[in-house]
Amino acid sequence: MQNIIADFPNQLKNAMEIGKHFKRNETHQINNILACGLGGSGIGAKIAKLLNLNKLSVPFESINDYSIPAFVNENTLVIATSYSGNTEETLEAIEKCKSKNAKIVIIASAGKLLELAKENNWPYIIVPGGEQPRAMLGYSLIQHFYVLKAFGLIDNQFENSILEAIEIIEKEESAIKDNARVVAGQMYEHTPVIYSNPSLEGIAIRFRQQINENSKMLCWHAVIPEMNHNELVGWAGGNDKIVVIKLKTDLEYYRTSKRWDFCKPVIESKTKQIIEINAKGKSLLTQALYLIHLTDWISLYLADLNEVDPIEVNVISSLKSKLSELK
Repeated sequence: MQNIIADFPNQLKNAMEIGKHFKRNETHQINNILACGLGGSGIGAKIAKLLNLNKLSVPFESINDYSIPAFVNENTLVIATSYSGNTEETLEAIEKCKSKNAKIVIIASAGKLLELAKENNWPYIIVPGGEQPRAMLGYSLIQHFYVLKAFGLIDNQFENSILEAIEIIEKEESAIKDNARVVAGQMYEHTPVIYSNPSLEGIAIRFRQQINENSKMLCWHAVIPEMNHNELVGWAGGNDKIVVIKLKTDLEYYRTSKRWDFCKPVIESKTKQIIEINAKGKSLLTQALYLIHLTDWISLYLADLNEVDPIEVNVISSLKSKLSELK
C-alpha cells in the first residue's frame, strides 16, 4: 500500500493518458447523468460530481445501490465504474439502465462489465488491474472528467488542475508525509470525526473510507453548514476520545468559513483534539487531489500505529462469498 500511495502522481499522469483516448461512439442529447459504483470504485463519481456542480448544466446523480432513479431514459448518460468489473450491485443497476435505453459508459479493469460493454457496443475505459479498488482512485476519478468532457458537458480546464496537483505533490512529498505522520499520531486511539464543506464532501467520505479499510477504525463525517442544524447540538455529548479533522479550503463560501469559526469553540469545550488540514492549489480539483494524497498517507500511518494490515479486507471478501451463494 505504501508504494501505491507514493505512486499517486504517476497514477494521475497515466490516468490522463488513458482518458485522452476516450471517445463517445455516437452523438446524442444528454439531459442528466447517473454514476453507478460502490466503495473504492464508486467514490470517484461522488468526488467528480461535487467538484463539477457549478460547471454542469444538467443534473448529476451518483448511486451506490442495485436500484436506479426513475428519471433514467434514453437521454441519460450512465457512467458505471467497477474496478473488478464484477460488482453485483453495479451489474444489476446497469441491466436496469440498459432496459431504459440509457447511454452507458463503462470504467473497469476486467470482468462482466467489460464483457457487457463489448457485447452492447458501449464505450468503455480499461484501467490497470491487480490492486485494491481504493488504491486506484486516481484512475477512476480522472476518467469521470474525461467522460464528461467527451460528451461536451465540461471543458478541458481540469487537465491544468491535475497537472498542478502533480507538481505540488511531487515537490512537497516529504513535507506531506511528515504532516501525515503528525496527524496520524494525534488521531491514534481516538474516534475520528471529519468535517468539510459541501464541495469537499467526496474527499471527506474518501478519508473516512480509508480510515475504515486501511486503519481498521470506525469514524464518521459531516458537512458544514448541514451539521450546524443537527450534529452541533450533539456535541453536548462529546468527549476527549473524539478527534476532529477539518478539511479546509480557501475557496469556500465566506459564510461557510464563518460557521466553522463559530463551531470550533463549541467543539473545543468537549475535546481539545481538533486538527485543521489546509488544502493547497489554485483550483478546487487541485486541492481535492492534494487532500486525497495527504489523507491516504494519514490512513496508512494510522494503520501502522494500530498494528494492522492496511491491505487486508477479509470481512468484505467473506460477505461477497456468502452473497454469491444466494439465488
